[in-house]
Amino acid sequence: MTNQLSLIQKLKVCYLKLRDDQSASYCLGKFLSLLSHLTDLETESCSFHDDFYKEIADRASLSQIQKLKVSCLKLRDDQSASYCLGKFLSLLSHLTDLETQSCSFHDDFYKEIADRASLSQIQKLKVSCLKLRDDQSASYCLGKFLSLLSHLTDLETQSCSFHDDFYKEIADRASSSQIQTVQLECASNISVEESKQLAKFLCSLPWLTNLKVVEGKTLHDDFFAELNSFAASSQQPYFREKKHVRMLRNWSARKRNRQKRQQRQRNQCETQHSPHHGLEEATQDTAVSQRQEDATPIETDDSSLSSSSEYINSQTSVYQGGLSIGIKPIYENDDNLAMPSTSGLSSAQSRTDAGMEIRLNNFYRPLYSPCND
Repeated sequence: MTNQLSLIQKLKVCYLKLRDDQSASYCLGKFLSLLSHLTDLETESCSFHDDFYKEIADRASLSQIQKLKVSCLKLRDDQSASYCLGKFLSLLSHLTDLETQSCSFHDDFYKEIADRASLSQIQKLKVSCLKLRDDQSASYCLGKFLSLLSHLTDLETQSCSFHDDFYKEIADRASSSQIQTVQLECASNISVEESKQLAKFLCSLPWLTNLKVVEGKTLHDDFFAELNSFAASSQQPYFREKKHVRMLRNWSARKRNRQKRQQRQRNQCETQHSPHHGLEEATQDTAVSQRQEDATPIETDDSSLSSSSEYINSQTSVYQGGLSIGIKPIYENDDNLAMPSTSGLSSAQSRTDAGMEIRLNNFYRPLYSPCND
């Protein structure tokens, strides 16, 4: 049994809760460190006593681990464990593939890996669900760590958020990087300045050949504008071969569609708030009172009224029960409160017709307006 254990190459430890068990944690750490053939280690949703981290850190130089994945490890408030874990990672002389997912560490973890990054052999790094938006020190150290990984060729970040100093640090050191493949997905909106620094970082990578950026609402328009500007003069293979053009075209199309939607909404708002639109509601009471006045005879020239009425009837629509029959009314002057042509009618009769037209317009006004959202 002992001989079989010593030949273990791949080990996964899940949901092991040893936070309050010092002895078990120490022994497990010693066990992992003495597995001379172990090359692939994964831990998920575990908790250990500090002695576990101290033990693996002290014996890390003897390890053969090449691939390490750590998930759901919460050490934000544990300075000692964070420091020892950082030391352990930095001393794994054969480690080439590192992944962290949904973890939180004390700042000492980031400081330790940054200080020892030049000794690392890591080639592939994936960081997922790391929330450092409000942690300036940790963000700076992580950016320094990434920039000093002299063998790093494959970088992926997914659903992460960083302080401004992270973007500034990776942008300033990008020219010495060996990174060839980058996959980026931001968890939250990044500022204009962060967008510019991120674009500068990508365009300054001398060996970049493969770039994938998740194009969502989290990336500011300035990111794509800066990327386009930097790419125009970049000598990197990726941009020289115009591989970025499709991404920029997609962004341009989305931007145009967004601007069109915004313009339509502005036009609708202006229509709803126009002076004529407001007067329609204000004159509803007038229309009611004018209909009551219809019962009172109006003194006018019968021949003139008859000829004018025939003209109006030939040009206007007939409304019955909400149904429009005929053609639209012809107006003499839109600036004159949209009054229909009333040549030959008295002022009282003109107001009556206008009141009816306002009432019908108000009846057909759309019940929904985007400005009310």
